[in-house]
Amino acid sequence: MPTPAWMTETKWAVKDRWLDVLPRLGIDPKCLCNRHGPCPGCGGTDRFRFDPKEKGGTFYCSQGGGELLKGDGFSLLEHVHGWNFKHAMEEVARVLGTLPVDYDLAPTQRAAPAQPAKTSAKSSWTEKDQKEATERARKTVANLWRQTLPLRECPQAMAYFENRRIPFGLIADAQDLRAIPDLGYWIQGKDGKPRQIGSFPAVIAVCRGPNHQVLALHRTWLQPDGSGKLMLPDPERPDALLDPRKLTTPIVRKVPLHIVLRPMTADGVLGVGEGIETALAASFLHNGVAVHATVNSGNMGGRTVNERPDRILGGYTPPQSCSRLMVFADPDPAGLEAAERLQRRMQLTRKEMAVEIRTPRIEGDWNDVLDLAAQQFPQRINDRRRGMGLEPGPSLPVIVPEILRPAHSREPTHQASPAARTPGRRR
Repeated sequence: MPTPAWMTETKWAVKDRWLDVLPRLGIDPKCLCNRHGPCPGCGGTDRFRFDPKEKGGTFYCSQGGGELLKGDGFSLLEHVHGWNFKHAMEEVARVLGTLPVDYDLAPTQRAAPAQPAKTSAKSSWTEKDQKEATERARKTVANLWRQTLPLRECPQAMAYFENRRIPFGLIADAQDLRAIPDLGYWIQGKDGKPRQIGSFPAVIAVCRGPNHQVLALHRTWLQPDGSGKLMLPDPERPDALLDPRKLTTPIVRKVPLHIVLRPMTADGVLGVGEGIETALAASFLHNGVAVHATVNSGNMGGRTVNERPDRILGGYTPPQSCSRLMVFADPDPAGLEAAERLQRRMQLTRKEMAVEIRTPRIEGDWNDVLDLAAQQFPQRINDRRRGMGLEPGPSLPVIVPEILRPAHSREPTHQASPAARTPGRRR
């Protein structure tokens, strides 16, 4: 019987990440520092050692003078908790987010270690801090999402996407993409204290993990009139601009994120790009194909270990029902490398799935392709819109009248850069 794809993906993803994963599964971090000490599974004083460099992570336990026990992180979890290999694999996959969405993980009672190593107050406090940080991140996501409205109820969001040449009808009913007409913009002052410099419209996107779990929210602040992204001078550094895109603190760290912009249908075809606008533009140019955005190249391709192309950690994982994946690559070196890494990883773990990389034929990303096409061939673009059941493109720029803007978000405290007011272009 062939090994399930999620197990193969988990084995690849956990290599060289045991130091992150094992503490989240109840292994005291003090036991993982490559020094002899008590075994977290069977006690003692100096019978145990964990070498994080050997084969990505290997433990040794003499079992008090008995037969030498040696193995990887999965074997260590079996030794400490009394799990079988399948259960250990499931728990690791849950941490990494590689467990399939529809996988039924039955709860199993963890076996207590025979002689558990004592836990210091310091390590106990660290674990408590982590739990509190996770809960804070969870509350931040929940509180922010409660403030959102459907995109249709935010004129600035509609104007912004049309100014980027992206038909608003393509994402008007998106479930994981909403808006807030007047979201506070906070920065950290020189005194280290946060302060609000204004409230502006913002597009809010849900960032999910490979298991479809909510991990964070992605915020893109917009100009009060919807003409483009909000580009404000940094009050602390007049020669620099504030970033209009900010990610909330992830609920679970070091797990690749993606945004479901257009959900996959029964045909099993899916596209994936980096940025929201790039992915949506590519979707429109490919007849409205379902599409996800990975936010950045790291979330898309993962990273190699010791510059070895056969060792790739993390990265985007498409749904199990995906049979064909189109990777809409950014044409810069980082974007192309990320697309190639994703393709190699899928060829190793999802051999039954067809993967193809698509790159723009002009200098620029897929949103630049759409912008140029709309300028040179407006009739063709409108014909495509009509063919997809979308409204014809409006005349640009689309500007939201001041009367429709929230009173306290009509003018920024610090005036936006003039370059940021040019509609239809990111740069």
